[in-house]
Amino acid sequence: MTTGDIAPVERDELPQVLEIETASFKYPWKKALFLEELKSPQAFFFAVKIKNSDQRHRVCAYICVRAAAAEIEILKIAVAPAWRRRGLGRSLIQWCEQLARQKKIDNIFLEVRPSNRAAIHFYHQMGFALIGKRPHYYPETGEDALIMQKKLRERS
Repeated sequence: MTTGDIAPVERDELPQVLEIETASFKYPWKKALFLEELKSPQAFFFAVKIKNSDQRHRVCAYICVRAAAAEIEILKIAVAPAWRRRGLGRSLIQWCEQLARQKKIDNIFLEVRPSNRAAIHFYHQMGFALIGKRPHYYPETGEDALIMQKKLRERS
């Protein structure tokens, strides 16, 4: 497993994020959506950054989450193709769990396309369970969204 530093995404790193986003999703977010997340006080936008040979950091993976009330929603998570299957996605989910615990949040939610079998398998491995779906959620295709949840603790 290769790990790097997990740190906030800086505005000047958005081109690297957009490169990963475009390589990872058929319908990628536009720059404006990422800029909104950088400005939002409820958003946490972090990346795994690896030092390259000239000692500059390179964004290899990122996660964008929103915290509200007693839950966190993962809006985006992606790993650059060259860095996949090295534990970076797992590290970002674990970072998200740590953030949730620090904020005394009990649940993490996400939405995923039913056609994204690799992601669904990964989320199951990370302890997420399927709890429902949103019909016709994705406007580009009309595909449903599967809603997955990870309970960090039961409310008493």
